[in-house]
Amino acid sequence: MMDQYFRIDYKLELEKKLSNYFLIFFDKIPGYYFGLLTVFFGGISIILSYILYTSIDNSYSIFTHYISDLGIGPNGANLSFAFGLPIMSLMAFFYHLSEIYRSKKLAIYRFLLVPVWLSIISNAIGGILAGIFDITFLMHSVAAFLYFTGVILYYLMLLILTIVEKNVNKTELILYAIVFGTSSFFLGISLISFLFPDLSDIISITFTEWIAVFSYLPAILIRSLYLLQMNNKKKEIEEYAQYLIILNNKYMHFNIEEVS
Repeated sequence: MMDQYFRIDYKLELEKKLSNYFLIFFDKIPGYYFGLLTVFFGGISIILSYILYTSIDNSYSIFTHYISDLGIGPNGANLSFAFGLPIMSLMAFFYHLSEIYRSKKLAIYRFLLVPVWLSIISNAIGGILAGIFDITFLMHSVAAFLYFTGVILYYLMLLILTIVEKNVNKTELILYAIVFGTSSFFLGISLISFLFPDLSDIISITFTEWIAVFSYLPAILIRSLYLLQMNNKKKEIEEYAQYLIILNNKYMHFNIEEVS
């Protein structure tokens, strides 16, 4: 019995230490930096791959080709895609991780921690593997499924946490809803198309993927820039407060000398 309590206490102590390490880490390197790097590597690699591909073969279109087709593209498009996607996914993992440790609501609704952790791990592993294995491999399809499942689950959790807040941030709510909706629609349509192949004649499945990805990256960019702005304001307030303290101390010192 005592051994059981010891194991529980030891586990809690490890969790506490791990949380402290992450808090110290994100205090030194704020999470929004990882968000900006996510957008940079993801956006640049996809756009550059697209330019390289279409400069040789102009048949490539967002209405007929998946983003993953860039991974087998000519003129170095495949290298750009294979290099950028894993780095983007790794940066996104640390960005999402910083959001977890910044969220006060997750500290209250701890039962959501498991799906949130699963979602960011699934998203990161899926993105890294999708870059390593191109679309000609079965593993790429598995990786894409993990990636989009991670995005959907993660933004569903964010939607829930935002809705339960007393003062709902409408901008965040809209951003999370767009990412969740576009990724869910793409993944749902993709799965249905396996049963009904003629569906691709009615709706451009490839275009829905482009919409999903280019709603995910702007959402991270907007959120990261907002956090960067808030951090700068916080620093300005702290610097101004320190300036007032210095002035006040000098004023008190001057008055003391007058009295003496």
